[in-house]
Amino acid sequence: MEIKAKFTGTNSLGYENGKEYELKLSDIKSLSINRLDGTGKCPYESLSSFLKNWNIISSAKLSVIEQNKVLLSFLEYVDTIDLNEYDAMSHEDLVDGFQRINNTI
Repeated sequence: MEIKAKFTGTNSLGYENGKEYELKLSDIKSLSINRLDGTGKCPYESLSSFLKNWNIISSAKLSVIEQNKVLLSFLEYVDTIDLNEYDAMSHEDLVDGFQRINNTI
């Protein structure tokens, strides 16, 4: 999925805080991003860690099938989270992440 997002994290891998980038986002289970030109590959441990460093501005228009794939991938990811673990997402983080994804597609 291609998205436009503003980087809010610490400068790293050529990404600068406050700048907007057009990115390719892999499926949510193996979440990683890179610029559309293929540079700046950056894996994330979770959707929560991605959303802590990026504000999604927009995404390419997706077909209904693509939208369903994104949502299914998110739900499959959520299903793998042990909410009893110390570093797991809170319920609010999960809801916020889902809403932010849903608002971009």
